Amino acid sequence: MSIPGLLFLLASYLPIIVESAISLDFDVLTHEMEPRFDKRDTLNTAIKLQKNVYLTNLTIGSSKDEVVVSIDTGSSELWVMSQNVQCATVDQLHAENAPNIPNIFNDLDEEYSCKANGTFDYENSTTYKYINDDFSIAFADGSAAIGQYGRDDVSVGNVTIEGLKFGVATASSIDFGILGIKHNERYDNFISLLKKQGYIDTAQYSIYLNDQKGTILFGGVDNNKYQGELATTHMENSGIHIKDVSLSGDKTTSIQSQLQYVIFDTGSTFSTLPLDWIKVIGESINGTYNNDEQAYEVPCESTNEVFFNFKVGNTTLNVSVSDLIINNERTNGKCYLGVMDESLIGGTIFGSDILKHFYVVFNLDDDKLSIAPVSTSDDASDTESSSSENRFSNRSEASTNNIRTMLYAYCMSLIPLSIYVFVLY
Repeated sequence: MSIPGLLFLLASYLPIIVESAISLDFDVLTHEMEPRFDKRDTLNTAIKLQKNVYLTNLTIGSSKDEVVVSIDTGSSELWVMSQNVQCATVDQLHAENAPNIPNIFNDLDEEYSCKANGTFDYENSTTYKYINDDFSIAFADGSAAIGQYGRDDVSVGNVTIEGLKFGVATASSIDFGILGIKHNERYDNFISLLKKQGYIDTAQYSIYLNDQKGTILFGGVDNNKYQGELATTHMENSGIHIKDVSLSGDKTTSIQSQLQYVIFDTGSTFSTLPLDWIKVIGESINGTYNNDEQAYEVPCESTNEVFFNFKVGNTTLNVSVSDLIINNERTNGKCYLGVMDESLIGGTIFGSDILKHFYVVFNLDDDKLSIAPVSTSDDASDTESSSSENRFSNRSEASTNNIRTMLYAYCMSLIPLSIYVFVLY
């Protein structure tokens, strides 16, 4: 979550408008520099290994304040820091009864200012409309934010959403805000207003990520970003049912044949799986359970390739177990299977450690999720839009915005309230 400095991701961003789709593309470089935020046309944000999350710049209100937020498929609200936000420690502002996250999964740095990624001065925005003081949110590491709800105009690139409802944090132990893009049943959120205000014809977005670049495409599907055919299934609350979970390698081991509901959440650093699944996976790579870290300690090098397999419909998908192994400054030179016990959170989640291997399409209008392995080729985009009309400005106009969208890596699991309910005090 919060980040002590060290490794940086510089992401070149150019919003691309393709028919009625909005494409945000990433190029990834690493640098070592101090954490900072400024309003130049390049933004640098501290990162940690093991986590891939989408960050984007937003411009809010008549004062055009810039803030950086995480784009999260597991939550449905936008919230940002206010100009006068009080940055707190987790001890000062926290969620009651939050689970005890093992040290290797916890990257909370309370020295990192909650103002570091920009703030919104709602008092100086003539278009801001106050709603109430009911905003609150909490996460699995115990961090939280409270404040007010309001409405204002919010821009990404040359696209401006008018009258968007969002939270404005006046106190926070979290370091940056979130742009939740899953379906919101209570009010029209970002993705809903993109459609209602004519920018896209379908409330849909697709997500692509690999080690070099990433893309979020609102309102369309890029056929060159995946291999084979998309497997499509019914989606409920950003989750689907998978089946026939197994391991394969030197031998095939069945883990679970019956259906299992799994939430697909780009805002979660580590996946959370049933403990019996973790046991089979850990032992398959000669791991031993560490009670203190609540994870399997495994050899840092293995000659046996093991794959974690699951089915979506009749399509089998897989991830190499080696991609789920973590080795960072908190593991003291040891390697661990970087998957948390779902009982800590209360549900099975595929986080970005798994999702980065797949191209995923979330269709909120039809409650469908489509998935296929990511393509590693650099072919030009072949985008299917939700409309044949071009309702946007041309690409050259979009390019003049100089907004940078970043791919942010960090090691803390962000699990929204919709998954684990906390009480703030």
